[in-house]
Amino acid sequence: MRNPIKLTTVGVHNYGWRERYRAFRDSLAAAGVSVDAYYKKGMNWHAKIFLLERNGKCILGIVGSSNVTRRAFGTSVPFNNECDVALWTRGAHGFGQWLDGAVYENGDDFPPVIRSSYSARANRGVSIPDRLRVLRDEVLSENLAPL
Repeated sequence: MRNPIKLTTVGVHNYGWRERYRAFRDSLAAAGVSVDAYYKKGMNWHAKIFLLERNGKCILGIVGSSNVTRRAFGTSVPFNNECDVALWTRGAHGFGQWLDGAVYENGDDFPPVIRSSYSARANRGVSIPDRLRVLRDEVLSENLAPL
């Protein structure tokens, strides 16, 4: 049976990271994840982008400049002060609870992540599913190369 979940990721901004990115992709694939990994030709793309689709519909998007490492998302000092945004639909079952557990696991009074509700009304009527669809289309329309 074909996996209904597919991860599309775009990353790597220099050639030194290409092998680590390839190992990241390969470890996901070895774990049974259907993954498409891309990089920007010319290596001038610092953002890291993850798009998770279920049955062809984007249900989770993470866009940021943080490296996807334990150190980058951990509680190291100094804290990784980069901006990352995660948007998810109800189709990303349990992601919000997972995020809360991962972020607040140390019982910090001042957690390293700001979480806020999304309001389509406050965003010109654009829903999260629509925003994720546009993000996916915009990212994939770039001059990307498969890893």
